[in-house]
Amino acid sequence: MKLASKLILSAVLSLSLASFAVAATHYEVIITDEIPGGMATGQPFSPPVCAIHDAGYSLFMPGAMASPGLEIVAREGNPTMLAAEAMASAKGVDLCALPHDGGWQVLGGRGRAQIRRRESDGDTLWSYDALAGDPLLYLPIVERLESDGHGQRADGLVWFRDQEWFEATDRAEYADALYRISRAFDLAENPASIACSVDIDSMYGAASTVFGSRLSLGRLRWTHGALLAWPSYGFLLSDVPELEHERPVRFDQALAPLAPARREEARQQADP
Repeated sequence: MKLASKLILSAVLSLSLASFAVAATHYEVIITDEIPGGMATGQPFSPPVCAIHDAGYSLFMPGAMASPGLEIVAREGNPTMLAAEAMASAKGVDLCALPHDGGWQVLGGRGRAQIRRRESDGDTLWSYDALAGDPLLYLPIVERLESDGHGQRADGLVWFRDQEWFEATDRAEYADALYRISRAFDLAENPASIACSVDIDSMYGAASTVFGSRLSLGRLRWTHGALLAWPSYGFLLSDVPELEHERPVRFDQALAPLAPARREEARQQADP
């Protein structure tokens, strides 16, 4: 008995933190279970992972340790981490993140790290655990905070209070990335399995915008959605007196002072 599984794979990447598409090319992949008796024998048949890649990516290296993603497929049959590793290696992708082990794991060309969040005494605490390398370039920030007496150790990790972590990273190369990665999954009713951010040289906009930038003796450098700082910064204009910020603020904090003004405006409009 042979069990065959047919997949139609479209060469389109749909990314959650940033999205781009290429002309669709369709591939037909047929996976066959050659084990006598097929699945009736109890042999697990993990979900397949299909990746379109160039010669720069290898699923495994003979004689080398398996990647964490490949190990998880072998142990648990879950292909999400392996798919994230393949996506993070794609040209134009800076890094990818996915829910993992009660938090989020981020991986890219500079390595991988585990992000964890917990609540303590009414405050949110963050931990950045660099598993290999430093994908978000946060290790110098962690060391500086610790040397200044910030952070608390628990469960073998260093935890930082939300506000101190935000102030330490709001102007970093990846501004406030722990919070933003978590919200990329928390705020979505149907969150993506993997969220990826494009690198600087792969950002683009509408043709008219690109053409206009060239007329001004420049080029399009930033777009919305990437995790890097400059594509993430924005500005807010308002005549609400309470809306005064001397430092960068998160989007939800920036909009909070507008809520009372909107409620008062709605009340006045409702009065006869």
